Amino acid sequence: MQIKKIDYILAIAEEGSISRAAERLMVAQPSLSRYLSSFERENHVQLFERRKGNRLALTRQGQLYVAYARRVRAQTNLVFQEMAAAAQAQENAIRIAFTTNNASMHTDAFEAQLRRQYPDAQLHVHSIHVAFIEETLTQGTVDLVITKDYTRLFDNDDLVFEPFPKALTSFLIALPADDPHCALAEPAGTGPYPVLDADLLGDMQLIRLIHMPNKREQYDPPPVERYMDVTTAADVIRFVEKGVGYAFIVSSYTELITRPERIRLFVPKKKLGPLVNGCTHLRSHTLSECEKALCRIMEAFPCW
Repeated sequence: MQIKKIDYILAIAEEGSISRAAERLMVAQPSLSRYLSSFERENHVQLFERRKGNRLALTRQGQLYVAYARRVRAQTNLVFQEMAAAAQAQENAIRIAFTTNNASMHTDAFEAQLRRQYPDAQLHVHSIHVAFIEETLTQGTVDLVITKDYTRLFDNDDLVFEPFPKALTSFLIALPADDPHCALAEPAGTGPYPVLDADLLGDMQLIRLIHMPNKREQYDPPPVERYMDVTTAADVIRFVEKGVGYAFIVSSYTELITRPERIRLFVPKKKLGPLVNGCTHLRSHTLSECEKALCRIMEAFPCW
């Protein structure tokens, strides 16, 4: 049964006039009159009878049908309300993943700020390794990944990286605290860390962070003969803490240092270009207003 046709009968019953019902429904009066005649003829019923002043009144059959039609209309309205509520819930649901090394950024303060803007927001948070960004997005486990620009690691042209222009991560040099090269550092400038010339570390082993060793995306080999590749920032920190060698780490990874007495941090004398942080998603995924708000919060978040 077409809901639109139910509304035709209800309008005639409520207005008591085909002409007024046609005006309310914004349809032609002859068309509405033909529909009523056709409905009564095909179903062998008479819904209305004419009364004084040419007013239409419901027959007993008409009263039964209108009562039924109103129940159908009420149920239909309820379904559409529930559908709208489901759409709103989906709009306010954020399925997000932080790459493993940035997982510490998901703090109570960040979530609280989002909930102030979107009190009904449903935040579903995951932590994944860089290597699984493509798989996680294409399988629909999450909609957004908060990370650095790693789209170059993948062959999927549908991956889109949207940068947070103000969310930059700088590089630091991490050295074992008892290594003699620490004494070569120059006094700190305006920042909190002393300055060190990385060229002076050529005789040490460099611990490199390689996100996806099986891909050809690996960073250019450093100008040193000895280096060790690891696949997580936590391993980089762990080996520096053990005194295995030195490393370049991004400033946000300092939170991963578990034994700060074993590591000294320095600003490279030759500045390395900062990394731009942002979110990665499928080209086919349009960011909701709630997700856009999340990105704005992330861009200004102090832990970058």
